[in-house]
Amino acid sequence: MLANLLIPIIEELGPVLTAAVAPGGHLVVSGVLEEQFERAVAACAPLGVVDTFRADGWVALVLRAVPGV
Repeated sequence: MLANLLIPIIEELGPVLTAAVAPGGHLVVSGVLEEQFERAVAACAPLGVVDTFRADGWVALVLRAVPGV
């Protein structure tokens, strides 16, 4: 699943987005300002960050649903 959303939407829809990811699946979230990185990670818990991409003050996160969690 791929989402290019601003942080207020990521925080609002975090539970819906994470619930839609199958065990072992990935969620890519982009459109996050660097200073909002931790907020995005918290909004997407319990998914874990497996990679990040940074450019010009923006961040994209690759998160993975741990099987069995």
